[in-house]
Amino acid sequence: MTETSINYKCDLCGQRYAKNVGQKISGQNICKDCDFGQRDRVQRYQIRGVCEALTLTRKDLGRITGKSPAQLREYWSDEFIEIDEPEFKQLIEQFVLVYALASKICGSENDTKAWFRAPNEGFNDRTPAGMIVSGELDKILSTLLAPDDNSAP
Repeated sequence: MTETSINYKCDLCGQRYAKNVGQKISGQNICKDCDFGQRDRVQRYQIRGVCEALTLTRKDLGRITGKSPAQLREYWSDEFIEIDEPEFKQLIEQFVLVYALASKICGSENDTKAWFRAPNEGFNDRTPAGMIVSGELDKILSTLLAPDDNSAP
């Protein structure tokens, strides 16, 4: 590898990586290990996998996006899908980032999913998953980016 091929540093784990094995998600540099395998190299997403990692259902995704179950049917599969709608793509990227941050703090997939489903004192006994559905993804993201808060896992 040339000196310029490894010129990015993951904001989550600190690992250095080449541009083709990581990318910027919602302003954060994320390596392939931290995006938990729900995005491929050409920015296609396995939306069902992303949502299930956050313990969200297709109905939850419909509430968040305002899309009907019929509109979401094409996205809800085990296939990696390219997202043409910029706002929807940004939302899914934020989901990937939130999960990656939470999993780095929690340590295991089971602990991470439990954190998303458990009432959280720092969020007035609301669950992070419930807050995502009610449109408060930014509050969760800011909490995970500053984990000294009582709300962080």
